[in-house]
Amino acid sequence: MAALLFIALVCGFSFAQTSPVCIAGRDGDDAAYWLNGQRTVLPKARGDAMAYAIALSGENIYIAGRDGWILVYWLNGQRIELPGAGSGWISAMTVSGSDVYITGIDDDNNAVYWLNGRRMVLPSSGRAQTLALAVSGPDVYIAGEDGGNAVYWLNGERTILPKAGSSALAHTIAVSGSNVYIAGEDGDDAVYWLNGQRTVLPKAGSSALAYAIAVSGSDVYITGIDDDNAVYWLNGRRMVLPQSGGFPRAYGIAIAVSGPDVYIAGEDGDNAVYWLNGQQTILPKSAYSACASAIMVMPQTK
Repeated sequence: MAALLFIALVCGFSFAQTSPVCIAGRDGDDAAYWLNGQRTVLPKARGDAMAYAIALSGENIYIAGRDGWILVYWLNGQRIELPGAGSGWISAMTVSGSDVYITGIDDDNNAVYWLNGRRMVLPSSGRAQTLALAVSGPDVYIAGEDGGNAVYWLNGERTILPKAGSSALAHTIAVSGSNVYIAGEDGDDAVYWLNGQRTVLPKAGSSALAYAIAVSGSDVYITGIDDDNAVYWLNGRRMVLPQSGGFPRAYGIAIAVSGPDVYIAGEDGDNAVYWLNGQQTILPKSAYSACASAIMVMPQTK
């Protein structure tokens, strides 16, 4: 099976890689994206903006985020407002054929998603949030949290995932064939669920959580944090990522797999960083802090 493309988080861009990479996020008060290292600022109508998610379809670049407190997406740089905005946020997006899916939370604390701009509220027990999205054929999978439970919705039908702690949260989801992989946190543990079966990931510190998951063939890659260390797990085996030194904390926030290459992106102190096959690079920033929300490894063009 070909490696899955996966949306992830990084901060900035200035590196040579084996595959083209498109990154979206924030540089200072601007929403921006970097396409093969070239930075483009996205138009905004308010004082600050942020891009949270990115998807590619053919030559079209879709980026979703917020402009002030208005939820928006940009199609090839053109800004489009989403209904049900206010004080919500966007967490993920994907494009399947001609359909654009975006998920997040609206100003009434509803778990919602938008299909081609049409807003739909997911069933929940009260205050809920959606954090991840995957589309496989006709099926739409959305993962998040509802009333202290890690949950996912399949075509709008909610399933509560098993937990051992008082609260749990699903941060990420991937679908491979008939298998549904979800990762997140359960109390102080980083966990993943495979078709609903819960597995605790090994940790060295007092608390850990999983931010992102990618599946390539039979290999399952998960990245996150174990106390103050950025880590990843490959098929359940924990590995600590190198840090730059002098910074109090590092996070592995996102992961993408392309062929033999594993990209892990996140933060190391005040710096945005990425690790390519375990080697860390500090990414350039034009302000005191820059943060990106999404990375997509693009297919090689001939």
